[in-house]
This record gives sequence, structure tokens and C-alpha cells, in this order.
Amino acid sequence: DGFGGITFANGDSYTGGFMEDRRYGKGKYKWKNGCEYYGDYGDDECCGKGVMIWPDGSRYEGDFVRSQREGIGRFTLADGSYYVGEWKGGQCEGEGVRHWLSR
Repeated sequence: DGFGGITFANGDSYTGGFMEDRRYGKGKYKWKNGCEYYGDYGDDECCGKGVMIWPDGSRYEGDFVRSQREGIGRFTLADGSYYVGEWKGGQCEGEGVRHWLSR
């Protein structure tokens, strides 16, 4: 238990809290493909509040359950267009507002 880091055989890396050899508490995960997650972990999964950033500059800030967007969050595209509202199973679902920028 405590704080540490690990680089996986596939090139992904994690730095943050551990409990019983599982990711727990605050942490940062970087995928080899350039995606990054910063936030809460529970039972080795993204769980709670967090930020996911994709290589194209888009990002999600909000709630995660079992490593999926779930609850309330904001997804912003690289061009500034966004959706803020409810999420379920990684998809926008329920009440929300979409704002798309004109081109």
C-alpha cells in the first residue's frame, strides 16, 4: 500500500496510489497511444472524479464508474465544441446541453 509507479509491457504507465497491489486513490495513467487519465481510482479502475485527455486534444472531465464515463461530465472537442450533462455506459444519455461551434 502507498504511492508508486509502474510501466507495463505494452508501454502504458501508471503513477499514483496503490492498495493491495491495485490502483487506488489518486493517480495518473498514460497509454502508449497518447491518451491520459488523471483522477480517482478504486479497485484498479477509474472510479470517481477524473479527466481523460485524447491525443487530438479532446477531453472529458467528470464522473467515472468502472472506467467508463458515468454520471455528470463535460466532453470538449479540440475545436471547443462541447456536451455537458449526464453520461451512462460511456455515452451521453439523459439531460444535457450540446454546443457546437460554427465553422
